[in-house]
This record gives sequence, C-alpha cells and structure tokens, in this order.
Amino acid sequence: MLMGEILNQSASAVYTPPIARGGKTGMLSVDMLQVSSTSVTLTIDVEHKNLSDTTWVSLTSFTNLTAVSMGTVQANDLKEQVRLKFTLNGASTDWVRVFILPVSWMD
Repeated sequence: MLMGEILNQSASAVYTPPIARGGKTGMLSVDMLQVSSTSVTLTIDVEHKNLSDTTWVSLTSFTNLTAVSMGTVQANDLKEQVRLKFTLNGASTDWVRVFILPVSWMD
C-alpha cells in the first residue's frame, strides 16, 4: 500500500495495490499528514473482490477528510482481496500527503 505518498488532484481516482484479506473484518486507517489548501476534500472508498471476480465492489467509505487528520473505518464481510480508492477534489493544483497504516484484521 502507499505509504507517505503525495496525491495530486486529477480527474481520475488513485488505487492502492490489492492486498490479501487477513480476516473477515479489517480496521483500515489513513493519516492525512499534509494538505495544500482548505478547499481539499479526500474521499476514500474500501473496495474488495474475490480472485475469480472480474470487477471491484465498493464495500464502505471513510468519512471525507478535509484537513490534517486520521480517518478510520471498519470493513466487514471482506472478500479475498482489498484495496483503497482515493478521490481528491479541489483546485487543479491541490495535493495531500497520506500515510496508510497496516490493516488490523479480525475474524
């Protein structure tokens, strides 16, 4: 997963590499370390799929991050693979720096 990466505003979403599910439930956390302006909104969706599936499905979403802060969400009934989808809204020059914490898995 991305660690301490800068995300620039763009028309396209940014995805983390998929990771194998470590339990039926996962606690996912993202720390927004820096923000370029007060007009930034970062939307983060948790997507999942089984290895045999051809498309990713959105399972849950973080509360939108708009300032330096930590977001955490619990995802239940996870399929075999998990990834995060980042969508940054703001001016064309806006950016954020995020750090993705390791997932806490539960059965």
